[in-house]
Amino acid sequence: MLDIKYVREHLDEVAEAMKNRHASFDPEQFSALDVQRRELIAEEEALQAERNRISKQIGALMGQGKKDEAEAAKEQVRQINEKLEAASAARTEADDALNTLLMSVPNLCDASTPIGEDEDDNPEVRRWGTPRDFAAEGFEAQAHWDLGPALNII
Repeated sequence: MLDIKYVREHLDEVAEAMKNRHASFDPEQFSALDVQRRELIAEEEALQAERNRISKQIGALMGQGKKDEAEAAKEQVRQINEKLEAASAARTEADDALNTLLMSVPNLCDASTPIGEDEDDNPEVRRWGTPRDFAAEGFEAQAHWDLGPALNII
């Protein structure tokens, strides 16, 4: 899976690479999901900060003997916790959607990789060693679906 930060910073390059690989990638969808995820994270963090601030006030109010104000603050914390649960669920959903999209994006090809429709468009750059000629050696290769039953391993 490609790094989200890399995709975010090189969106045009990734989109072009996916086009060259004949892979489907919608940069607008990625951007929308990424922005949505970031906004939800910010909202969740703001709610947590507000909850923490009010929780500190509750302790101070209880110490001052202002129980009515402390109870009102506790109710605020309960309401914030409900909002926080909803925000957390929405963020998790956005994370999942973005990760699903990123997992569908294949790795980027090297710049030296030729662009083509299929393997026929790829030139052989080099060959290591000499390929064996099994037919000349009297060996007949068998398909794996024939070989398995013959060896009683399937």
